[in-house]
Amino acid sequence: MRIYLLIGFIAILLIGCGKPIKGVQDDAFKAYIEHFETMQNVSTEFTSVTFIDSIQDDPNSQYYTIGYCDPNTNSVKILKSFWDTAPNSERRTVIMHELGHCVLNLDHDDQLNNRWSDGCPNSFMNSILMDSWCYDLRYGKDQFSE
Repeated sequence: MRIYLLIGFIAILLIGCGKPIKGVQDDAFKAYIEHFETMQNVSTEFTSVTFIDSIQDDPNSQYYTIGYCDPNTNSVKILKSFWDTAPNSERRTVIMHELGHCVLNLDHDDQLNNRWSDGCPNSFMNSILMDSWCYDLRYGKDQFSE
């Protein structure tokens, strides 16, 4: 009897292994994630997008990290203090950027020739966040409401 229980337990483990785990997505991100899925024609069903209270920045970096993709867990973490004060255009930009890493496997695109003449990045994958001024200039006023 024990051998059958052991075989059954191992079979359940093997059947469950390799199946993607459905991601957890905070409701605050819903409209932004739906926009990403529509624009990129992809699903983020197995990617978690959640808030984080703090991020340890590299002391040698001149940049302040507001979000990141953890490819090992297929999850995006967004700094809560950024989200609480950011305009919608910057929220959308950071979600597009981090999901670009996690879902589309894209790297940063920081080449100087990938900027408009006004200095705005022409890619969401630039490591410097496209601010509201650049976003509104390139894409028009954001349609997301607060």
